Amino acid sequence: MARKARATVQEARELARSALLANVEKTSSDDRLGDLTLYDLVPGWRKPVAEVRRVFANHGLSPDHVLPCAPDWNVSFGRALEQGSARIRPADYELKAAAKGPGDERRVAVVRIARNGRVTTADLGTVACPAARNDAPPFVERSDPEGFTEAVVQATREFHEVYTLDDIRTAITAHIDRFYGLPLRRQPPYIAYWVPAAGTTEIEHLRDAIEELGAGQIEMMTGYKSDPKSQRMAVNTVNKGLEGQLNEFKAEADKFCKADPASTRASTIEDMIAQAKVLREQAQLYKAMLGADIVNVETQYKAVQAALKKLLGTVEEAHEAA
Repeated sequence: MARKARATVQEARELARSALLANVEKTSSDDRLGDLTLYDLVPGWRKPVAEVRRVFANHGLSPDHVLPCAPDWNVSFGRALEQGSARIRPADYELKAAAKGPGDERRVAVVRIARNGRVTTADLGTVACPAARNDAPPFVERSDPEGFTEAVVQATREFHEVYTLDDIRTAITAHIDRFYGLPLRRQPPYIAYWVPAAGTTEIEHLRDAIEELGAGQIEMMTGYKSDPKSQRMAVNTVNKGLEGQLNEFKAEADKFCKADPASTRASTIEDMIAQAKVLREQAQLYKAMLGADIVNVETQYKAVQAALKKLLGTVEEAHEAA
């Protein structure tokens, strides 16, 4: 799938941030703390990209900002292979990666597998997908006797320009994250979040779009400042979320600090520095809303930012020397 342009990602993040900070002032005098937000999606759901974009737009959500890029031929081919592999394995066949084609095509062979897991024949047929830059559908190079190669090509056409459940899950989690939602678990899978009151309206729009499309449900249970149980839940949830985010971010930063600077993109480190700023701002927002009981992660984020800025200089020097 084509990646969103950095400018689009940054624009979506900045618009969400501006709306969120504006809403904080409006909701500061309200009793509402925020919402415990859970989502449950429908297995096997699919819809054409155009229909999904239309519904999201009708609910006041920018499709370019909220939805992932439309599945291109390469992504659709990968999904077709995953589906096909699961279907033919019980019959002792397998789809195995083959050598790339002369035009950098991704090639896959159909082979027969014995019960002991060994390949018992040469490939029975091959299917290929052109490189992403060509934006072209896959094609059968050699048909296999069982018609598996043709089935892969047909399935790819069915997945092309169609959003699946994975795409909707990505849209939900990314949009909740944009509006400073925090996962309730320290480890994935994340299906429940705490969303601050300032972001509630936007997530309600998301819920309405998801439910109109029949992709699943998003439930929101409101917590209030006047309710001690709500306050306790919010504080505990936010503290776990902030600590989990900090630990994940520190681990990722440490990985890059230990890597070869010449093999690291300067833009990657620049993005991480910007992300650290966003995470610090998120923590400050929660502290302002929930008070002294919120864990202080400011100093630790500053330390990570300083390390990343130092690394950025090293990376730039390494590329200049190359």
